[in-house]
Amino acid sequence: METKPGLAARQTPIVPFADHVGVIILANNGGERAQIPDSVELTNHIGSVHAGALFTLGEAASGAAVLSAFGATLGGVVVVVRKADIRFRKIAHGPITATATLSKPVDELGSLLHDQGRLDFDVAVELRNDADDLVAEMGVGWHLSKRHIQTR
Repeated sequence: METKPGLAARQTPIVPFADHVGVIILANNGGERAQIPDSVELTNHIGSVHAGALFTLGEAASGAAVLSAFGATLGGVVVVVRKADIRFRKIAHGPITATATLSKPVDELGSLLHDQGRLDFDVAVELRNDADDLVAEMGVGWHLSKRHIQTR
């Protein structure tokens, strides 16, 4: 499986913070998977993966899913997270992989964006360790809107 550092294979990452944390996007017919390495720099006071690192991984995976789904049509579209929540299920150790799934089919979401000029939708994310244990679940609410350029 091909890996890409940051949120894209670019000289300048789309989200420098995710790149700083060490998030790697896994090329996967849609780019909806991301991973953080087993790194002491990502641990907390009890030696498990820090909650902030898990949150960053989940948000990055959801962003990769959005970019994968809408990449060709995102020119002129503002893309932001409106809400996010995470539920920790098990203490996380080692490399963690996040898998993101859009709440609706891409065609349906694309039609809504085209027709309404804006779109709110959710992305569900599962974060798992190397043993495939669920360590956290996350929901990320995304907002897309067509840019309105003001002229004077």
